[in-house]
Amino acid sequence: MSQELASVLQRLRTNRKAETLRRGWHEMPARVFCSEAATSLQVANIRRAFARTLRGADPRGHFTPHSLRHTFASLLLQQGESPVYVQRQLGHASIKLTVDTYGRWLPMGNKAAVDRLDDRGAGGSGSKLVANAVAGARYRTWRGADLRDSEVVRRGGFEPPTPCLKGRSSTWLS
Repeated sequence: MSQELASVLQRLRTNRKAETLRRGWHEMPARVFCSEAATSLQVANIRRAFARTLRGADPRGHFTPHSLRHTFASLLLQQGESPVYVQRQLGHASIKLTVDTYGRWLPMGNKAAVDRLDDRGAGGSGSKLVANAVAGARYRTWRGADLRDSEVVRRGGFEPPTPCLKGRSSTWLS
């Protein structure tokens, strides 16, 4: 929740306490929006109020109060928020539902993330380190011989050594 929303809700709570005393309600309503009798709002009344508000704004298309939920989610994703964060905000049980519904709003091109793979660290570029790690894991054994220190891995190549040496078959384990 934003700080501004928290501030507005705090003011509303203060006003609601005064309204509770003024109207003689037995307790303060638990809901932010309630009827004049401190009961839940009727769905039909909410729709009518929403329609009156929209008439003044003159939007294009069909909007319902549920549209505000979709707007909230799509704006968060467009601004780069994590789909997991949006999932939690919406109360979805599964990330799949969130991504299937709002996936089109996720940023698709993140060149900076790919470029970070080339960041230097621990003696070389990030891509080279990843390549060497993969090569070291893939070519760990060949007919029982440890190849982590082999010429192929040292020079950073991805090609395995010759698969057959003098007619012997090779066995590769990952």
